[in-house]
Amino acid sequence: MKNNGAAALLKGFKGAFTISTAEGTVVEVAGEIERVCGYPADAFAPGGRSWYSLICEGEPEIRALRARLSSSPGDGYLREYRVCGADGRERWVWDQSWSEDGESEPGEPPLIHSVILDIHERKIVEESILDEQRRFELALGAVEDGIWDWDVATGEAYFSPRYYEMLGYRYGDFQADYRSWEALLHPDDLERAKSAIKEHFDRGEPFDLEFRLRHKDGSWRWVRGRGRVMARDASGRVTRMVGTHVDIHKRRETEARLEELLRSKAERAEALADERAAELAMLHTAVEQSPVSIVITDERGAIRYVNPFFCRLTGYSQDELMGANPRILKSGVHEAPFYRELWATLLSGLSWRGEICNRRKDGSLYWEEATISPVIGRDGVVTNYIGVKEDISARKEATRLRDELDAVLRHDLKNPLNVVINMPELLAAEPGLNADQRESLGLIRDAGLLMLSVMNRSFIVHKIERGSYPFRPAVIELGAAVVKAADFMRRLHADEGIAIEASAEPGPLFIRGDETLVEQMIINLLDNALDSSVRPSSISIRAYRRAEGAVIMSVSHRAALGKAAAATYLEKLSEQGSAAHAIGRYGARLMARLMGGDAVAAEELDANGEALTVITVSLQAARRSHGQA
Repeated sequence: MKNNGAAALLKGFKGAFTISTAEGTVVEVAGEIERVCGYPADAFAPGGRSWYSLICEGEPEIRALRARLSSSPGDGYLREYRVCGADGRERWVWDQSWSEDGESEPGEPPLIHSVILDIHERKIVEESILDEQRRFELALGAVEDGIWDWDVATGEAYFSPRYYEMLGYRYGDFQADYRSWEALLHPDDLERAKSAIKEHFDRGEPFDLEFRLRHKDGSWRWVRGRGRVMARDASGRVTRMVGTHVDIHKRRETEARLEELLRSKAERAEALADERAAELAMLHTAVEQSPVSIVITDERGAIRYVNPFFCRLTGYSQDELMGANPRILKSGVHEAPFYRELWATLLSGLSWRGEICNRRKDGSLYWEEATISPVIGRDGVVTNYIGVKEDISARKEATRLRDELDAVLRHDLKNPLNVVINMPELLAAEPGLNADQRESLGLIRDAGLLMLSVMNRSFIVHKIERGSYPFRPAVIELGAAVVKAADFMRRLHADEGIAIEASAEPGPLFIRGDETLVEQMIINLLDNALDSSVRPSSISIRAYRRAEGAVIMSVSHRAALGKAAAATYLEKLSEQGSAAHAIGRYGARLMARLMGGDAVAAEELDANGEALTVITVSLQAARRSHGQA
């Protein structure tokens, strides 16, 4: 047989293609013909089977259709029917055939082209579904459906008890006829329902419609009406229609609530999306206008984003930075181990924090305090790195200058100051000095000691802040330290009209502390009280033990403080008094905390109703009276 042309057309096709005559003789075949009809291709060789011999039933119709094609070039048809295979099994096939356009060659019969598909499994499934649907509809009709039977000619009808029940009526409460049904229909559904019935009568369209009927209580109930024509008269007019009503009100209410819920959720989602967009816009603005530099790289370290401050700080444009590696900022200040530690931290999934020196485009160096963090995706893999960095060049320079000043004060000024302190002692040893001269030399020495105390105050605060103070714990008797410091300050300020009253609870008040810190802390607080006291007045410094065992020192003087000011009185940048005395108060609290205690400020009233500023220091009690703590 010739089949090379059809084979080319059907390459990869899962059906069959035939060319045959109107008499059923197969001229050419290709594709999976055996799969489709149960016969191999050579069964249709000349003298073999005709196509009609395969058709189980409906052969006359197919013959008639093919005969029409032979006389109508270009015409076609589409049918589904069963064929019998060589194994005797029936198969459903899908047959789309058409005749060639134009006249056939002289002496050659008109040829019919056909595409044949195996639809047996589909038909079996369809029939199974139809059977199930019929059984399902019968089950519904027996259980929950309201049944109606309408005599179309007379308008009379039968309504089952369930029909009445679903509308809140008892059986027979209203006339069973078409007019009653129309009267119960919701006005908005009436024309739609009547149109559906007409379509079913005229064209056989299924009557399956959802509409509302009025309940006995006046509410509207959703029902699903289904029905079919059961009889027609000799002229084809419908005489009887039977169907059911199903109460779907709860389902429609649920659908309405669901629609409302979905609408509400959609509105909420839209609102959340708008909020998220606003938040992202705000975040973008904050990042773009941030006074710190921000850089984002991909997982390989290539720069993907920098904010404007980063560009201003480094001198590079955004175009120059995109895709570059941050190593272009490398200053050469840090050794290789510094960068190995940085990357080891990041690759472990942790954030790296520290100070780093970088180089600008113009070659100048700058210092940054940086936090660099990995961004980890849902799969646990690093997708980006983000760096947030603050320019601390000015702070580093200030620290350098302060360290230099510290060195100058400690070495260049301290030596002359020691001469000022020690020389009066040498002069006082000379014979022939009177009492006034010796007192003057003592005042010179005390003034030198006070100046040394002021210098030490700055040194100690600086070292505590940096964490470099060499704390030497020992057991100290606080009462004796208070009396000693009060005597020292009393001598220096004897002519200022302020009395310094020192007292200590009887018995030893041992604390765990550092001797230098305790002495400096007391002097700082007394110096502050002398500076801010009303004149003439007195300053009270007391040492005592609380019931719970803590050792307390309090310094009070006549001065109004106020509750608001008390909260910041011991802060470094407090606005009460001079900057030097603010540092002194702040330093006293730092020293107390370093020794395991604390200090607080408050305003209190004395017995006469006068305002007092009171600083209370709590310190750790100790059990021993000598040796190291």
